[in-house]
Amino acid sequence: MPEGFLEAVNKFCDAYDFIFKRFDEIYMDYLRGEDVRKQLRNFEKTAGIIFPLISDLFSREEEVKKWLAKKDVDEDKIQRILEFKRRYSGLEDEIIAFTWELLGYFHWTGLSTRYTFDIRRKFPVIELYLFSGSREILHLRDSVASVYHLARTIQEEVKRCLRGVKGYDIDPEEIERIEDVMRGIELDLGDIRKIIEEIKGRRKRGE
Repeated sequence: MPEGFLEAVNKFCDAYDFIFKRFDEIYMDYLRGEDVRKQLRNFEKTAGIIFPLISDLFSREEEVKKWLAKKDVDEDKIQRILEFKRRYSGLEDEIIAFTWELLGYFHWTGLSTRYTFDIRRKFPVIELYLFSGSREILHLRDSVASVYHLARTIQEEVKRCLRGVKGYDIDPEEIERIEDVMRGIELDLGDIRKIIEEIKGRRKRGE
């Protein structure tokens, strides 16, 4: 549990009306397509320990609920905090991306893709958009083989990074997240291999 958690809860509830009014304005700007990072930064500068509570609420809600129960926080205060999460759930990616920016990271929060087939060159094409909150941070349009090669290149860099830091005390939760990704990659690799074999089999049969 973060230091000052209970103080943050009390201050949040004391400033409940002001915070909801401010976030109503931020959310309306977001829905109009505006970049709301500046407003979040202004709020964070004046909110003190309230903003870390908001950040935790969006990034690890279940843990926040456990902390609230452990501290025997009044039910009306708990409901106010959870109502904030429900009301501004559309801002989740923006808040998470902004929180990582405060820590010095450029964090991606969303991915959008589109698939086509280049008939003249006879290969499938992936168009990929990567977002940090509402900001587009990468746009790539290339053949499937080239995009897959990029994924392999990223995996190579992950391997080099882990090899270089294996002597450090790495957070067990980070290791667990890496292992989850590894298991997903292994499953996907089997599926991709089957699809490729199906394509090659159709070609052999002249279909």
